[in-house]
Parts: sequence; C-alpha cells; structure tokens
Amino acid sequence: MNIKKILQRAPLFAVIYVTLFVMFVITQFSRTLQIYFPYFAVQGDTMLAGAQNVSDSIEQSILGPRKDSHTVFMEPDTTGIVLPGDDTQSDPSDVLSVMDEPEPTPIYGEPLEDIIAASQPATYYVESKVDQSYFNDAVFLGDSRTVGLKLYSGWDNCDYLADVGMTIYDCLDRDISFGDIEHTTAREVLSNSRYGKIYIMLGINECGSNINTYFEKYTEVVDQIHRWQPDALIVVQGIMKVGAQKSATHPSINNANITARNEKLATLANDWYIYYLDINEAVCDENGNLTDGYSFDQVHLYAKYYSLWCDYLLEHGFVFNGVRR
Repeated sequence: MNIKKILQRAPLFAVIYVTLFVMFVITQFSRTLQIYFPYFAVQGDTMLAGAQNVSDSIEQSILGPRKDSHTVFMEPDTTGIVLPGDDTQSDPSDVLSVMDEPEPTPIYGEPLEDIIAASQPATYYVESKVDQSYFNDAVFLGDSRTVGLKLYSGWDNCDYLADVGMTIYDCLDRDISFGDIEHTTAREVLSNSRYGKIYIMLGINECGSNINTYFEKYTEVVDQIHRWQPDALIVVQGIMKVGAQKSATHPSINNANITARNEKLATLANDWYIYYLDINEAVCDENGNLTDGYSFDQVHLYAKYYSLWCDYLLEHGFVFNGVRR
C-alpha cells in the first residue's frame, strides 16, 4: 500500500481508535461515571451493551484476562433499559429474542418443596419496626436501583451485591465488585459468607422476557441462595414500578406487567424463611404509578427519595416471635 492510500484512510483509522478508546473508558469506569454523572445511570446500560464486546478484546490485550465472567450483554433498545426479550411470546423457547438465556444455575439435591416438607419445624417471624442496626447482617442483591440504594441510603453497615443491568438470569455469576474486591460474583460471596437477611429486587430489566421463564429462574435463584444460607431470611422485594408516562408508552416496562410479576413473586413467601415486601407502598401514588417527581427518568429514584425505601424497610423488619410449627 502506498503512502497516498495510507493518508487517505488515516481519518477512518483515527475514528476507529477514538471509538475503541471511548468504549474502553465507558466499560472500565462505569461505576465512577454513575457517581459523578447521575444521568449516566440511565444511559449506562445502553452504552455498556454496545461497548462491552469490543472492550473485552481491548482488555485481553492491554490489561490481561479478566476474572471469569458470565455476564450476558444484550443489544440495547432505544429506551435506555436493556431488555432480554419480548414478553408477548408465550413459548419459553422463543421468548429471548434479543439474547440467549444463560444456562440455568445448577441446583444440587432434592427440589425446594421436598426440602420444606422434610425440614425441621420452622421458625416464624413477624413484621416489626426495627432500627438500622437490624441490617448489620444483611446483604442486598439487585440491579441499578439497588446500586442507587447503596450510593444514597447512607447505610454502610450492610453489604450490596448489585450492578447496573443485573438480571435474575445472571445475578449469581455476573462479574461485580464487592467491597475492596474488584472482581467477584454473588455466587462466591454467598457461598462463602454468612448473612442473617438477604434482600432481593430483580426484574425491571427482565420485563421483556416471558413471565413464567422469569419466575422459574427466580425460584431457582432463591432455592440456591437458601442452600448456601440455610439460616438466613430471604426477603423478596416486589419490583418497583415506573412512572405513569413510562407505563403508558412502553410495551413491556409498564405497571400492569410489573404487577403481574409481583403477584407471582409474592407466592414465594412461605412464612418460614422467605418473606415478601412490596416497596411500591412507599413510592407509588394512588393510581399505582411511581409518584411523579420522585424519579428523573420514570424508572430510577432521585437520590433524596431513597430515604422512602429505607424508611419502609425500617417499618417492616422481621423479628422472631417465638413460635414454631
């Protein structure tokens, strides 16, 4: 190739290299960007989805192999929320049109219902007001909304296993940071630690997937967590709803869909070690929509309104009442 052709193509090469560099910065420093630029929390999933595959190649050559990651990145839609499929399809084998669903988390041993039937007498708990120290042995598992809880609640006496874009399909094996550990997974943390309470909120990113597939996977995840944490209370938090405008205009991220999923999640409660809390009681208006003015994007709370979530949790702790069956 002669010098003239090289010079003619130089602008194209420059654009490619600048694009790759921007992708690399987005994927490597997404959490920092979320802290200093709150709007990035909305668009972060979309940009990450488009940049991740290229960034991984750069990372392999520049930084060396990453710790084993099972994160599934999906093509972004135009709303800024990553969706794993189309909920209008009824066949579970066809629902994930945008991404391939990860292999199910292996479940070892007998089914969950058999464990319950063959278990020792269960301990019952009652809802009660608690103070912040109640969460000293708690961990919160969730997506960008739980990231917001970590950043803005002021609760630093509990742990968080959360990441922007996390779903029920990848929550146990997604590559995340945890405390001073830059790369780990919820699987590693939950199988090697002991908690008294485990709070879960996952589902807004899965609104486009088949509801039955979502619920089956959620059940598997709760089952697996119980095997690792047999003495912990597992609190399933209902998916937080969205604003009225979002609900009225989006085909899958709407409050009718969220309500249907929450109704199924509520059936997981067994009055033994699984309990259900509907956080929407604290943040929604009389019409069942996320209250106007509480969110900057109809999906995520403003920083100051995370206190409503915290207050609700403090009003609905679970305290042993001394009764066994």
